Amino acid sequence: MLGVGQYGKVYKAEDQQSFEIRAIKAIERKRLKRIGGEDPKVHEIQVLKKMCHRHVVRLHEVIDDPQNSKIFLVMDYLPGGTIADKIAASENGLDLVLVKKYFRQLVSALHYCDEVVNISHRDVKPENMLLDRDGDLILCDFGVSQFFNSENDILKGT
Repeated sequence: MLGVGQYGKVYKAEDQQSFEIRAIKAIERKRLKRIGGEDPKVHEIQVLKKMCHRHVVRLHEVIDDPQNSKIFLVMDYLPGGTIADKIAASENGLDLVLVKKYFRQLVSALHYCDEVVNISHRDVKPENMLLDRDGDLILCDFGVSQFFNSENDILKGT
């Protein structure tokens, strides 16, 4: 198990066909709102289905069997932890060259969300920036993001 969140657990798994390592979020159905308003996890699934960018977490598959008490999200496995972990582990802060690299990657991801997909992330923080095996930043957690259209720019914001 990789972690536990508000909606369920995240596991590390190997794809039986491609042999690639994936992260699988197992979300308890009973934790999802059924009446009134849109649940953040349902919204996040809808957002992630639209995403295809090097620095945005990739959703590979949603396994939603009504007979199962859980919904499974098959996503990229990102073994590098969070930027928050990296900051906490450093005694003197992060190296400026590394900070510039992360900043460029974050701006690239946010530009894609804003200009290409018309989504405002709205929860950009070090805990929502994961690192892949190459040490590159991957933006995640789109649970509070907001779709907007070009005429409705007032909804933009990070």
